[in-house]
Amino acid sequence: MIMKKKKIFVLLIALMMSFTIKVEASTCSSARVMELSSLANNVNVSYEKYDKKVESFVSELDDEEVEYTYPAFYITIYNLPDELNVAATMNETKETIHVKSSDKEADGVIYIDTGEASSIKNFTIKIRSNDSNCLNEVYRSINITTPMFNSFSQTEACHDNPDFNLCQEFSNVDYSNVSIRTFNESIEKYNTQVNEEKNQKTVKNVIWIVLALVIVVLIGGIVFLLIRRKRSDLA
Repeated sequence: MIMKKKKIFVLLIALMMSFTIKVEASTCSSARVMELSSLANNVNVSYEKYDKKVESFVSELDDEEVEYTYPAFYITIYNLPDELNVAATMNETKETIHVKSSDKEADGVIYIDTGEASSIKNFTIKIRSNDSNCLNEVYRSINITTPMFNSFSQTEACHDNPDFNLCQEFSNVDYSNVSIRTFNESIEKYNTQVNEEKNQKTVKNVIWIVLALVIVVLIGGIVFLLIRRKRSDLA
């Protein structure tokens, strides 16, 4: 009997705790959640390249200011209403930037500067509630990867071979550990392969042309023989 009372007492405590937690973690109504979810689905997130100034100096030749820039990216957020806010976390560093609708620029877009494109960066963009009853509840999560700038793309070899994978200006593959020697060997191998494919295509084209000419000659010969036989029959 005593054990049964203890069990009932423990159960009552558990129920009271769960009720207390539920009150403290109150959320918005179902209708409000649906409204906020709909607004979150209308938010557009992308990224945009820009040239970031890294250094500037005045030229001694003409007193003109010279700027050195490096490719960089903004994360761009469109259609963020007052009812929502955004937490953008860089997965590699765990650094989080918070923005809201009042951070929009004159063009109505929110720009988050991700810095120089010297490495591949992965971001988790969480679109959250601004409603005090369900503050910062996440209604949508978006993953975005900004590519890194590929310095090989500026070489003369890449200008001559823009389709080569190591020659893309921006890449989601990290080529920073690829040596110049490896790059030169790879592009030489690529050029050899391209030339071989061109030669094979040329040979195939020549073969098809020869076959076509042979077929035309054969058909012409057959037609000539038929006409000649017909004339001899008439004679």
